[in-house]
Amino acid sequence: MTPTLLVDDRTADATEVHAVTDPASIMGAAEAHPGADVEAGPLEAAQWCTLLLGTARGPRVAPMACWADGAGLWLATPADSATVAALRREPECLTLVGQGADRAVVLRATARVYGLHDPLGLLLHSPIVSAAMAALGVNHADSVLDYVAEAARVPARRLPRNPVAIRLALREPPPPDDPAEEEGGIGPALPSVVPADVRRALTGVRHVVLASGETGGGRHGSLVAGPAVWGAGFTLSLPPRRQLATGTPVMAIATAEAGGKPAGIALGGSLGPGPALRAQQVTWWRGAHAETVDVPPVASSITLPD
Repeated sequence: MTPTLLVDDRTADATEVHAVTDPASIMGAAEAHPGADVEAGPLEAAQWCTLLLGTARGPRVAPMACWADGAGLWLATPADSATVAALRREPECLTLVGQGADRAVVLRATARVYGLHDPLGLLLHSPIVSAAMAALGVNHADSVLDYVAEAARVPARRLPRNPVAIRLALREPPPPDDPAEEEGGIGPALPSVVPADVRRALTGVRHVVLASGETGGGRHGSLVAGPAVWGAGFTLSLPPRRQLATGTPVMAIATAEAGGKPAGIALGGSLGPGPALRAQQVTWWRGAHAETVDVPPVASSITLPD
């Protein structure tokens, strides 16, 4: 029985890594989808990706463990996760592959969810899905072993139920933006609610991916992501051709590698004058474990005790 990796994001506030068993072999998974739009290349080495989803409250981020079959990415998560709900409403999304915004690539993708809600599709594709899920587990064996070591301390109610497999059929990237101009200065002070080790991993990171979308979500055409440079106070330097109105829902994503796994934050809010990011929520992650919390308000003055 080969364990496969599951990412549990059943609430918008937490994502945890779990594992289940799958008896499938990994042979032949790369033959699953001939004629796909993206040729094999750097994606073959992809182990982690970050989904960018359009929601009614603006862009949403979901860091995921993945396995690449040469033309697409395979993911796994519980059927009642927030990510599955978003992808079933709107399969078109963006995905960020690679660590560091100055090296990562944003790709358009169409998601296909294989689960009990589609028994015919699951039956017809079960050999392919099983092989891909087994390969996903092998690709992340260290995470599976970590889960096994901690399984005794995981309450039964937190174990994933009715897992689904997701395949992202990757297409061409959006038209590239001009690079954002990096002026002198330092990066912003990250919110104190982000764990210290994640903040240390992102120290000095100034290049980010800025996702923006119209309120109300919609098709991926209303969700745009491109390079930006942030500075003190979350001021943003954007490519000259990218013009965003004040009040636009935005999310800035900064990533780095920490101990062989990705660490990152996604600050969500709206665009203020400057332009600057007015942060309202922050999602931070190590690997595929993520948490989302509100950003505490910044005091505008110092109050001395009596």
